[in-house]
Amino acid sequence: MIPVKRDSQTHVALLYMRMKSTSVTVEQLRNFSPHKYKSPSKAKQALDNLHKLGFASASQKCYTITDEGIQALYLIVRQQKKQTYHD
Repeated sequence: MIPVKRDSQTHVALLYMRMKSTSVTVEQLRNFSPHKYKSPSKAKQALDNLHKLGFASASQKCYTITDEGIQALYLIVRQQKKQTYHD
């Protein structure tokens, strides 16, 4: 089981890094989704968590998705089905 919850701040950060296909800074992540990351520290925490899990590499305040991070994205959506709501 991947220790990242679907639609969490950490999951969104991983998706953003895959979408960008380049290094990402805390500021870029926060600007991408200010409603998800209310402060720069929340964005940094998500990126640091991905680095600690091995899903992102970090260098000079920039983060890049790793091959393990790409694989984790597939496993997250496979293992954690999207919730649907019915009236």
